Amino acid sequence: MTALRLAEMCGRVDYDQMLDEMTPEQFTVWQAKDLIEPIGHRGTHEILSLFASMVGAALGNKNLTPQSFMWWRQAEKQRQPDAEQSMDAAAMLLESIGAKRG
Repeated sequence: MTALRLAEMCGRVDYDQMLDEMTPEQFTVWQAKDLIEPIGHRGTHEILSLFASMVGAALGNKNLTPQSFMWWRQAEKQRQPDAEQSMDAAAMLLESIGAKRG
């Protein structure tokens, strides 16, 4: 799904061609960036999910969390048992790329 959202944000219709134009390492960097800072509208959805859970709590529903509104986080959690480790790995990858450029 990262490839589809990246293609949409870049204005690309043919995401296969976009992927053919980048190296696997470049796509891995985009995937890491997507874990830290979501590509496309997903970031907006995450902010709205946080707001919706706050409104729900203010109205008395203490069981709502931002994850209640983010179905993709549930799917990612099932694919990746330790999401916190994945976030740490993504951050380390992005830091190492920055260090190479600096």
